[in-house]
Amino acid sequence: MESKSTVGTGNVKKSTAARKSKKTASVSEARESTYTVEELAAGAKRFHEKYEVVKAALIVAGKKTATVKETEKLIKEFKERKVI
Repeated sequence: MESKSTVGTGNVKKSTAARKSKKTASVSEARESTYTVEELAAGAKRFHEKYEVVKAALIVAGKKTATVKETEKLIKEFKERKVI
């Protein structure tokens, strides 16, 4: 019977570890603040861009709110777009 309880304990440890990794991922995502288009555009100097570039990048992407990291990515994509 001891081997059964050891196996059960191992399973509990595995699921606890799995839960912890999920919590860690969601906590790190939750820590990143989101800002409105106006707030991000007002802080355009942080991105080394003009107000208009930051605002246009977010509007073209259809965003109303975004994180700083996401905004950096959107600005890069916006600036690399081909003009038709």
